[in-house]
Amino acid sequence: MSLIVEPIRGYYENGNIKSEIYKLNDKYHREDGPAFIEYYENGNIKRQEYYENDCRHREDGPANISYYKNGNIEYKRYFINNKLHREDGPALIDYYKNNNITYECYCVKGKIHKKDGPAQINYYIDGGIQSKEYYINGEKHREDDPAEVFYYENGNVEYEEYCINDKIHRENG
Repeated sequence: MSLIVEPIRGYYENGNIKSEIYKLNDKYHREDGPAFIEYYENGNIKRQEYYENDCRHREDGPANISYYKNGNIEYKRYFINNKLHREDGPALIDYYKNNNITYECYCVKGKIHKKDGPAQINYYIDGGIQSKEYYINGEKHREDDPAEVFYYENGNVEYEEYCINDKIHRENG
């Protein structure tokens, strides 16, 4: 059964809405949308956060979304029961103002994790890869290749680090 929760609203001096907060029993909670919404003074949404019983939680999309003033997405965070979690893509995604991705991080049940590729990827503003890191269950790990690779803007390798179970066993080849 869905409970109706009335928002608590804050306003800018000019009368535009500044924030909306939905609480139940003094806990952030809303089942049919974000429990916290913050706006820029011009009325554009600045940030949306989904909560259930004070836990960041959303099963059908990102639980936290932040926007630049121009309306482009600044970041997305996927949470289930207050833990970073997403099985079909990165749980954290940060964007440059031009909409290019700056950072991706794959997490499962609150731990950095990806079996079939890098779990963390940083990008240059033009979309080129700046670094890749491989993690399994929260530990930097890769069997036969470097677990961490940094690249120059031209794509050449700058630095490599080999790790097994979060322990370095070889650097730069």
